[in-house]
Amino acid sequence: MANFNKFEQKKLFLILALLLLVILAGLVYVFKIRPQAAEVIGTPETIKVLKAPSSVYNGGFFRTENPARLYTSDNNGIQIFDVSDPLKPQLLGERTISGNFPVSEIYVNSNYLYGFQSYYLNVYDISNPSQISFISRIQVPEQTWYQPLSLDFYNNRIYAAIQGATGGQAVLKMRVINVSNPAALTIENTFDIGGGAQPTNYESEDTKVKDFNGQPFVFVTNGTNGLKIVDPATEQVIGIVPLTGTYGTYNARNIAFKGDYAYVSVGNGGFQVVDLTDIGTNAFSPQVTRKDFFTGGWVSLRSLAVHNDYLIAVNESIVTNMGAYLFDISSPATPSLVALSNPPGGIDKNFPGIGASYDLAVDPAGFLFLNDEDTLFDVYDLRNLPTPEYVLPSAMAPVLNKPWDVTFLDNKGMAAITTTGI
Repeated sequence: MANFNKFEQKKLFLILALLLLVILAGLVYVFKIRPQAAEVIGTPETIKVLKAPSSVYNGGFFRTENPARLYTSDNNGIQIFDVSDPLKPQLLGERTISGNFPVSEIYVNSNYLYGFQSYYLNVYDISNPSQISFISRIQVPEQTWYQPLSLDFYNNRIYAAIQGATGGQAVLKMRVINVSNPAALTIENTFDIGGGAQPTNYESEDTKVKDFNGQPFVFVTNGTNGLKIVDPATEQVIGIVPLTGTYGTYNARNIAFKGDYAYVSVGNGGFQVVDLTDIGTNAFSPQVTRKDFFTGGWVSLRSLAVHNDYLIAVNESIVTNMGAYLFDISSPATPSLVALSNPPGGIDKNFPGIGASYDLAVDPAGFLFLNDEDTLFDVYDLRNLPTPEYVLPSAMAPVLNKPWDVTFLDNKGMAAITTTGI
């Protein structure tokens, strides 16, 4: 019995000793080893910001020939690129834009860039691309419940389409802004160009001023009654062209021209061809001569551009058909799609995009620029059209592509994983 008691005492002693060691280890961890709260020992400094494209859909896209430059705007601001060598674009300068709205619908004339920002037309001096400076602004609509939507430049004037609603009826107006003095813009004229019963569907996505036989005419798209043609000299609408098809009345989107024909994109209805013969005369009666390209499916055509005997149409669908299509318009009244023959897997358009595209610009020397929500813009070589009948991007904007993740390479650099690779 005595030996048993001694064994129990030793067992109890060992348990107490182990418990004491655990307590001591815990105290050492709490007071000596445990991680301490971080101590701020300085002020972090941002060395440089690499910007990826942000909401190019709401921005602007414009190209000039002399000098050969491409102007873009998105939520990051305005950027200017030298594209004298289209396959090696170089960033010349940029400007961050304050406020909650990007500069949209941009147009460049001489040393000035014009664009909408909210209710205003802004003017920027771009004579020195590395120091883009704000010059002036003017409120475009007379009331803030009207919205400026689209613009074009002609003879030192901005023609701006504005839309609003009164008594449940849509109102579309044209404002003519004199920009002869960029530092002191003036509203020169305002006139109505019609209304409709669908105020939420009456937006104008495009305004073009086109000269026919020495006389300018204004072409305005809208969602209620298609294409409107305005004589600014008389302030009268001289033509209304409803754009209808398989799915009823389409929303007119964008306009391009070749000779006496206008091409009007209509979203999932593709585009339609409008004969403008006899414009400016009493015999003028615009008619649709061709319609219903790509009805339905994952196709929604938006921006258009003409290059020699070809029409290029951007598909803004963000599912499988991102990029642009090519149409032969050597016979302007009867365009035909340049069909793909034996394309590689996954290519189902003439100019496949990397991200979604909404706008385009064409270099007369034979290069296409598509804006891109992932890369800012992609460059395509058109010089050998129509062979091959599809073209992959030859270059992209020299900016950070849309990033997904980053990793550090010791202390030597950092790799970014983007939509186009590493």
